[in-house]
Amino acid sequence: MNIELRELTEDNLKQCFELKVSSDQARFIASNEESWNAAKENAKTARPFAIYCDGKMVGFTMFAFDEDYEDPKDR
Repeated sequence: MNIELRELTEDNLKQCFELKVSSDQARFIASNEESWNAAKENAKTARPFAIYCDGKMVGFTMFAFDEDYEDPKDR
């Protein structure tokens, strides 16, 4: 099994937006499209990625990293 993170591009963005969590989990998490929009608004710190398993998109993840943040223990 090969797991990798890939950048979101015009070629895979629509497919990412179509990914959904199960209906009983939907109330706990923003949609991938909402998260992508938040990433665009916070482009300096947000890092959105598509998750691929054996070449197939299976998920979305996003984390934040601020190089200018002053506390290195809280990164």
